[in-house]
Amino acid sequence: MLDQNISIINETSDMLNGSGFVNNYTSHEDGGNTGFYFYLYDITWPILTLLGMIGNSLAFIVLYQLSSTSSFYLYLAFLAISDFSFLIVGGVFRWLEMTGMYTPSKSFEEMLCSVSFAFTLLFSQLSSWITVAVTVDRYIAVCHPFAVSVYCTRKRTLIYVGTAFLVLAALNLPNICLQWDHETLTCVLPEFTHDYCFKFRGYIDILSYAIIPILIICILNILIIRGLYSAAGRRRFLTSGSESSAPPTVERKDSISKTVSMLFSVTACFVLLFIPFVGVSLHEVVYGYGWDSIPGTLADLCSFLNHCLNFILYGLSGQRFRKKFIETLNMRRVFRD
Repeated sequence: MLDQNISIINETSDMLNGSGFVNNYTSHEDGGNTGFYFYLYDITWPILTLLGMIGNSLAFIVLYQLSSTSSFYLYLAFLAISDFSFLIVGGVFRWLEMTGMYTPSKSFEEMLCSVSFAFTLLFSQLSSWITVAVTVDRYIAVCHPFAVSVYCTRKRTLIYVGTAFLVLAALNLPNICLQWDHETLTCVLPEFTHDYCFKFRGYIDILSYAIIPILIICILNILIIRGLYSAAGRRRFLTSGSESSAPPTVERKDSISKTVSMLFSVTACFVLLFIPFVGVSLHEVVYGYGWDSIPGTLADLCSFLNHCLNFILYGLSGQRFRKKFIETLNMRRVFRD
């Protein structure tokens, strides 16, 4: 049995750290940066978590009402659920663990194999791939409008989100240690899971959480911008003779443009906030360190912000979202009165 026990202490020193949500899990009480880490993790972190949970809850209520007419808003409603779930396991529980108020794991190595860590990876990656799906949805609406009725449907949205959840669960749930040896600080697992869980998990996470989604989103946004310019050129040509000659699809194209503006705000924030995360991760791969530093901690915070800010982005860029949000507030006031 000792040959099959996996020494996570030895493995974690060789593997890529993976998601930044646990890279700075250990206590930062040495050196001159104690105040920095205190304000970040003991003050800023719980505030962002609370605001993110409230924002995602409100966003889901509004987006679900809008989703009756558009798969785009249904995707965003699922994104709000995924971000909210992440903030529970990767925000609340992580903060409680770091402050010592909740200590299910006796060591950092055991925490890497915990249920909360596995679900943190799951929901963080799910949010990334829902963002990809949102981009694909708008790409079809702009560049292939005749295919919207076939591919941009509620049924296909449910199938995609369900499939993505199951695939990501299959990738991350094997990380959970079902039997832990406290004496040797090892996880008792079948030998064949050794390489997958503790050598390649970090690489799988950085690819599925950031690098691949960012590449897909950037490529599709470039194609969407090109499609919008082409459509604008055709509209100018059709309306150059007379204002009354505008085709009946102008109103629909304006609606698509408004949802695309919301998409661009969400995806731009997604890419920009992930650039530090990718940079520190690649530095870790090449030089063997990077996360246990202030730049690594800030990259960790940037990736965390991705799950907290969408409600603000919807409000700033989404006219329909703002209108429905105000209507929802007014309906609640009338109901209370």
